[in-house]
Amino acid sequence: NAPEAEALAGHPVDTVETAARAARELQWAGTAPVCIKLNDGGCVMASAGEVLHIPPGKVEPVDTTGAGDAFTGVFAIALLEGRTPREAAAWGVAAANLAVTGYGSQPAYPERVQVAALAQELLAKARPVDE
Repeated sequence: NAPEAEALAGHPVDTVETAARAARELQWAGTAPVCIKLNDGGCVMASAGEVLHIPPGKVEPVDTTGAGDAFTGVFAIALLEGRTPREAAAWGVAAANLAVTGYGSQPAYPERVQVAALAQELLAKARPVDE
């Protein structure tokens, strides 16, 4: 997430651009892919020379408990299933976005079909972040 990326990068990570800068720096340090979950529910993902901003979906947050765990867990599972880093990042954003629409952490986690549908929508809206 942004505060952890900030601690690792040693500079503020409070915009898409500063998150992209931190992601690039972490890649140069030997970490790939780098995915930074942003406070607005989107993320910046850097992998194989590309840095993308995946925006959040349009959801009405009810309870943000567990959003970070949903993001990380689904991102990791998507990578293990063989999805590209950009696809995995979109799946993570979708899971986190949907998780905040209910109360509690695990009880609010969405079904796979919901995550897949929102991930496709978000992936279509992903944009490169220029330096």
